[in-house]
Amino acid sequence: MGGTVAGTTTTRVIPTLISVSKVVDRDVGASPTRSDSALFLDGNSVTSGGSTVVPAGTHTASETSNPNYTPTFPGACNSQGTITVAIGDTVECTITNTFIPTTIKVTKVVDNAGGGTLGGTDFPLFLDGNSVTSGGSTV
Repeated sequence: MGGTVAGTTTTRVIPTLISVSKVVDRDVGASPTRSDSALFLDGNSVTSGGSTVVPAGTHTASETSNPNYTPTFPGACNSQGTITVAIGDTVECTITNTFIPTTIKVTKVVDNAGGGTLGGTDFPLFLDGNSVTSGGSTV
């Protein structure tokens, strides 16, 4: 018996997804928000928390830098923002920006060359109305 058999072959595409998210740690009164710097995946602009379909392989997450923050990459990316994915992977790379507080050091110097006898503690120091210690750093 002979005959013809007809059939359909279905190829299923399994997407590989990378989501890049931004977290801003705003301790010490910092004001920038998540949207204050652009996020990128392989140099292409992405939205924080959105998924991007990518080919299997190595990819790099990055952002527009801000000198007032230190970026770290907890999660799936390494410390440089690089991640390697296989077909069908769904991963998230988070960039956490931690505020670098500015410090001010106030030091009182007393010149007694003219015969004076007072020292630095005889002159109270203030910064924005708050008492500070000579030589100490204030955030």
